[in-house]
Amino acid sequence: MDDTKLATILFAESDPILLGLVSEGLALNHYHVLPAGTVVGIEQSSTAWPGKIDLLLIDFFDFLSDDRDFLQHLTARRRNLPVLLTGHWHIDSLLPNDQVLAAVNHYLRKPFSLAVLVEKIQSILHSPDALEMEPLLLTSAS
Repeated sequence: MDDTKLATILFAESDPILLGLVSEGLALNHYHVLPAGTVVGIEQSSTAWPGKIDLLLIDFFDFLSDDRDFLQHLTARRRNLPVLLTGHWHIDSLLPNDQVLAAVNHYLRKPFSLAVLVEKIQSILHSPDALEMEPLLLTSAS
């Protein structure tokens, strides 16, 4: 890994155009990006990458709406992996009290700019408790 890179992000997005654009934008902001467009790609990148993965950036609809066990399986293999979930809905409307959210630490509602995404990533990775992430607490407020 390039010593100038800040962190390694496993980025899962099914739209190839968004996957490329966001991956390039994150790379320009000094992140090493492991792009994955499929569940198989996520599994392969996670297994093949020998170093630390600092963050999983994943879209809810693309990868988690149909497979409740996938995220838990992935985070069980990479303990303390912070997860930034993205989606078009308010977090409380995404399967409240569902097990899939037990592994999620952070949520960013779409649409967002690259600057907002980078700021969110920085806040996650530089938080004092970055190594001891707790699941996202859902609230009933909208």
